Amino acid sequence: MNSFFQKSYSLFFLLALKTILAGGQAVTIDNLSVKVTSGLTLTVQGDFKNQNAGTVDNSGTITVSGNWTNNASNNVFSTSSGDVQLIGTLAQNITGTNPTSFYNLTLNNSYGSVPNFVMGSNLSVLNTLTFTAGEVNLSNDTITLGSSTASTGTLSYAGGWMSGGTFKRWFNTSTIADGSVKGLFPIGTVSNYRPLYISFPSVAPLTGGTINVNQIGTTGNTSVSFLDINVTIDRIYNAYWDVKTANGLTGGIYNLRAGGTGFSGVTDYTQLRMLLAGSSVGNYGTNTGSNANPTVIRTGLTAIELNNHHQIGYPAAAALPIELLSFDARPKDSEVFVNWLTASEINTDYFSVERSPDGVIFESIGTVRAAGNSTHFLSYSFVDNDPLSGSSFYRLKETDFDGYTSFSLPVELQFKRVQNELVIKSVNRSEDQLAVTFYSPVDQEIEISFYDCIGKLFFFKNQHLTSGYQTILLPFEHIAAGMHLLTVRTPYQLLSKKIM
Repeated sequence: MNSFFQKSYSLFFLLALKTILAGGQAVTIDNLSVKVTSGLTLTVQGDFKNQNAGTVDNSGTITVSGNWTNNASNNVFSTSSGDVQLIGTLAQNITGTNPTSFYNLTLNNSYGSVPNFVMGSNLSVLNTLTFTAGEVNLSNDTITLGSSTASTGTLSYAGGWMSGGTFKRWFNTSTIADGSVKGLFPIGTVSNYRPLYISFPSVAPLTGGTINVNQIGTTGNTSVSFLDINVTIDRIYNAYWDVKTANGLTGGIYNLRAGGTGFSGVTDYTQLRMLLAGSSVGNYGTNTGSNANPTVIRTGLTAIELNNHHQIGYPAAAALPIELLSFDARPKDSEVFVNWLTASEINTDYFSVERSPDGVIFESIGTVRAAGNSTHFLSYSFVDNDPLSGSSFYRLKETDFDGYTSFSLPVELQFKRVQNELVIKSVNRSEDQLAVTFYSPVDQEIEISFYDCIGKLFFFKNQHLTSGYQTILLPFEHIAAGMHLLTVRTPYQLLSKKIM
């Protein structure tokens, strides 16, 4: 049977059992009236579809592990005081040609990848939206909580968030405390949770209405210059919270608490400010959280000022003036290759690569000149030709032209030296000779070859090395300008060094 309860004529069906289980089948209501009475549960282990004027009178609970679809011209529920729980273990679609108006809706999807839910139409929740787990890709659609100022609905929040669309909430003229779930908009981007709390703890709206919020996750940051009370803001993140008031909301004094993950490069979250793109409204508060997950406070906004794009800005000392996309260190042969990628840079002078044996005490092992200012991807690299044996840590230090310094998170790697490994510590040249300094852990025989810029063998020598450091002098006269190659062969290795 391809569907469960599928009829071409109107039928009233009363669920009289404690639980009705649609075992792995899609449930399609086609010109069928279904009633789930209080205390009973309809468990759908598959998709639920409302087709051709089907209706559900739900006073109990409906659990669905598959997709939810309403293709009828009417709403799914004729009357409803019951619950619908979307509790899949794979991604679930909430779609159809007509929006669904739920009474109570629970979103609790345990799929290991995002998105957990994908919207294909708007939906509303009249009474209680229980958000337990899962990321909802709104696909430019809207979830509405509540139906009027007299029925604002309730958000019960434990985890999860919405991205790529709008969360709309009804508000009345009662005050809401700072950080209360009554003013929470659990939104973000696909990969980052960036909630916004809107509160009015002292002065409530004169008339109620709705507030719509969307998080626009544009990456990078922009140089600006304007004063926010006592500091000059010179950079602002491009991501923003789009806040719109509607349906008669007037009056009130509003506070904002916003932030979340994915704001790269923050080194002092206490200096961040919630702002407009080129100006400020209200007053700044005392931020909370951490550099990786800051919460930025703004207070004292009017309803007109609330209706804006709100962004996070900072003075120069508050954040790493680069957008660091990646930083890693990888062993190869006898060396470690350190690579990093930036998406944008502002006022950057140079990078220092730092190394540590324990992840606590770091020392600089080299520097790389930065771009200064850039708005496109830039790739950098550095080679550690004398890495530590065993476990070690690498991190990136950025220094800008104003003297501010910031650090990346460290990365750890394991490096195992080859037995009896020879290391070329340095190569220095004068007019007529090369001074090559080796470190050899044991006494051993080596072969030294030197090739000129066209690949012709210029010099060859067998050399006995004793354990420890020693310097070998090689002839370097009457050779053309260009890039030459020094190679050293041992019983265990083949080393090469380019020489200009």
